[in-house]
Amino acid sequence: MATISAPNALGILSLRYLRWGSKLFITGLVLQLVPIAHYIVGGAGRPVGDKFYEQVILWFGCPAELAALILMVGGLSLFAIGFCYSTVSRSIDRSVTGREQLALKLCVTGLVAEVLAGALLYLVFDFLVYTNFYFEPHEPERTIWLVAQLAAFSIYFVGVILALGSVKRDVTALLSNR
Repeated sequence: MATISAPNALGILSLRYLRWGSKLFITGLVLQLVPIAHYIVGGAGRPVGDKFYEQVILWFGCPAELAALILMVGGLSLFAIGFCYSTVSRSIDRSVTGREQLALKLCVTGLVAEVLAGALLYLVFDFLVYTNFYFEPHEPERTIWLVAQLAAFSIYFVGVILALGSVKRDVTALLSNR
């Protein structure tokens, strides 16, 4: 029977990245079901303006697509960072820095904020401010909606940069000892 030892601090950080990465990736997969519901409920039956057809590559057919894709890619990146920490934790036993703790918090906060900004602002604009804002040329609402998602993604991106900087430092230290 194999014995399981308690992971060191980097191992625990690795497990947190793996847990959050898998949760957010699965949430992104589930969010991919929203376009189906969107078309069934009648979102595709709404009138669309000519401007929408001009920007069909820029504007996905359903407003949930952007958030779902960012969640899936973000979840996979957290998983990859978790595996990096897992590998490093086998050779290095050190405490987790405040920067590394902040990195995970920024990544998770940014990805959750992406879904909230994408979904909540869509619902507010579509049901309370201007019905059908996504499919017709109402630039102020669309711009606010996209900027909010960009801000959320930026929080996530800063977290990834911080995490990768720490991983790079550890990998460089391991390679210099060879």
